[in-house]
Amino acid sequence: MVKHKKASIAVALVILIVLIGAFVHYQRNQQQEAFESFIKDYASLNGEAAKAVADYRRTLESGNAEAAYDEADNAYAFVTEAISALWELEVPPDLPKGVRAELESALTNIKESHRLRKLEMETAKKLIEKHGDPFDEKELKTLEQSADRHASEAVDSILSAGKRLHLPSEEIERLLLKTHR
Repeated sequence: MVKHKKASIAVALVILIVLIGAFVHYQRNQQQEAFESFIKDYASLNGEAAKAVADYRRTLESGNAEAAYDEADNAYAFVTEAISALWELEVPPDLPKGVRAELESALTNIKESHRLRKLEMETAKKLIEKHGDPFDEKELKTLEQSADRHASEAVDSILSAGKRLHLPSEEIERLLLKTHR
């Protein structure tokens, strides 16, 4: 009778361990799906603005001031729209605290990046209108570097959050780049 009772307890413990494992796996999958959905939304909102800024920067480097002015105006519009949309984006509440903190940091950084890009576009248009004020050129470069640094920090936070959910960096990068193409 004692052996039968010990065997029953052992079987119950094995079943409990399997059930806990299944629950943990299910919860991790749910969290990964919530994370991936957030990243897709983030990338979609950020992607068009980032592309417009990149187009402006390429045009500026080509030396065509009139086209650069138009591209700066276009990028300004995309960045302004992205800022508004990013304020509406919320980090999923069912993610672990550390993941949420990383994603909140990413949102803060990308919002700041876009705020700086908006200023960059305003400065670029003034620079083109004035035909090259050295002060504006220095300010333009500073804004560009600061915006890029905040964008890079946002990506770093997203990669860190994904690692906390045991997602490979390559998968996260794929999600971030998917909407940019």
